[in-house]
Amino acid sequence: MSGSKVYPMTFEQESVWLAERLSGESSRYLECWAYRLHGAVDADAVQWALNRIVDRHECLRSRLTMLDERLVQVVEPVHTTTLEHLDLGENGLDEELHRLAERPLDLNVSPLRAALVHLSPTESVLLVQIHHAVVDRWSLDILDEEFSRLYSARVTGRPQELTPVSPQMGEYALAQRAAGLDSAAVDYWRDRLHDIPVPLSPLADRPPPAAPSSRSGVHSFTIAPELGRQVHGLARTARTTAFTVFTATLAALSCGYLGTDETVIGTPVSRRADGDLDGTIGCLTDFVPLRCPVPARQEFAGLVAETRTTVLGAMTHGSLSYAEIMARTGVRRRLRSAPLCPTVLGLDDDRVGRLDLPEVSAERIEVHSRGKGALQLDLAVDKDGYDAVLTYDRDRYDPPTVRRMAEDLCAVLGTAVAHPDWETAEILSSNGVS
Repeated sequence: MSGSKVYPMTFEQESVWLAERLSGESSRYLECWAYRLHGAVDADAVQWALNRIVDRHECLRSRLTMLDERLVQVVEPVHTTTLEHLDLGENGLDEELHRLAERPLDLNVSPLRAALVHLSPTESVLLVQIHHAVVDRWSLDILDEEFSRLYSARVTGRPQELTPVSPQMGEYALAQRAAGLDSAAVDYWRDRLHDIPVPLSPLADRPPPAAPSSRSGVHSFTIAPELGRQVHGLARTARTTAFTVFTATLAALSCGYLGTDETVIGTPVSRRADGDLDGTIGCLTDFVPLRCPVPARQEFAGLVAETRTTVLGAMTHGSLSYAEIMARTGVRRRLRSAPLCPTVLGLDDDRVGRLDLPEVSAERIEVHSRGKGALQLDLAVDKDGYDAVLTYDRDRYDPPTVRRMAEDLCAVLGTAVAHPDWETAEILSSNGVS
């Protein structure tokens, strides 16, 4: 490792690394940065821009591994990202992109892989597959800006000055370790999770297989603008957020399927409160578990208020990593191989995503790999409504089941926001969920 720098992993990296090892499913923790490019793309400039980005951000040329029984990130002094070239017509494009997105990445070798799919002389798709251990959604916006500026500099010959990256992920990890754990957060999670039952995935067609196959499916649907406006109206009345209303609805639906009075939903929380991290690519997002009680005889407005308290508590104490939550509360020991958060909910209310390239127009495309749970619901604001994607484990769910879930979610949400004074059981039964 001559010339390499060795740092401890960040707490967030540890969470992802350990979760991947425990699940045995490497493709569950991958992200994709992908654009459809219209115009004659300079492939050499693409390669050059990607390599400059890797040069700038140490985590993109780091190996995450175990060294002397310690989890570490090893920053290599030089790493060249090889741009893979593939020729393909329009037929089979979606399947090919999905295949590229799910190829395993070995963190002991490199956390990213890049491909340029040529559809015609003036149509192509750039797909960069990046392990979640070194990237979060914010990081993809940083990639947008830096790639745009560097590619443009290469093809126009006009240099671009980029601000040096500080802190790098290794420096951030050292600062984390020096600060130590928040004792109040440890106490909060111990109290919150001490008697948690084994969570169940709602309405699964089959139990988890002994050997997961990493097969995933995707079901896309929309939440109409009118329904989106009603969600925001209820959120304003309840002095909370649309995310809380969606969480309460998903919790109610899950409990309705299972016949239980509580469920656990995982959700990402960002650690970018410090503005100094705004320009740093890295995994600065971790999961927190939302333990959601859903009394059948409680009005939906009351459920939203209780969910608001749950969300605020989790976010307030979100400094404790998921790995530390599992270890210090004893949950990992009690649940053994069962996941704490089989259902995951994410909401992106500030989706931008664009490249500004000379003589090339770019359209961001979502290429979904494995979800972070058996079921993952991702919502992205689209004017007043939402684009919704359910990513699901095909070992456990069949497509008709997932379509039914999406339909039930929209129906239950519509009834709940129109009649927040109705009891949860009444809302579920009126939509055929019980």
